[in-house]
Amino acid sequence: MSSFFRSRSFSRLFFKLACFGLAFFGPFFATLRILDNSDIIEEARRGAWLNIQLDPKLCRANLVGVLQCGVSYRGRYRPSTNSWQVSGPVNQSAQVTTASYSNAPNQAGSISIFGLLANFDRNGRLKVRGVENAGAVSFNQPLWQRAFFSETD
Repeated sequence: MSSFFRSRSFSRLFFKLACFGLAFFGPFFATLRILDNSDIIEEARRGAWLNIQLDPKLCRANLVGVLQCGVSYRGRYRPSTNSWQVSGPVNQSAQVTTASYSNAPNQAGSISIFGLLANFDRNGRLKVRGVENAGAVSFNQPLWQRAFFSETD
């Protein structure tokens, strides 16, 4: 190994490059992280695709009908029809089904998952039939992907 790599000048150069990288890229990624905490309720009302997961305690209590717990469902709100389009497995099948339901109230945070009415808060926590923390709602894509790549239907 060359003596340059063990020298003080290499150590200083490496330190300066590391500091430059941190100073230059750190704020960029910090800004992306702050922006990615956008309001899930507002984005959902605009039609953003969401991941929806039901907590297993709902299945043990038989509160979800034909839906499966611990499985990711994908859904979006359609403002033009006030309906929720959701895709995922039903009836203990691995086959993905897609359906739209308009039985959810036209209110921010209300959702219909294959007809099952639920609410979610700004942190993405689901409330189903009075059960708190009944699952989670999250963005299907990070903000930077949503900003640059629109999902097709």
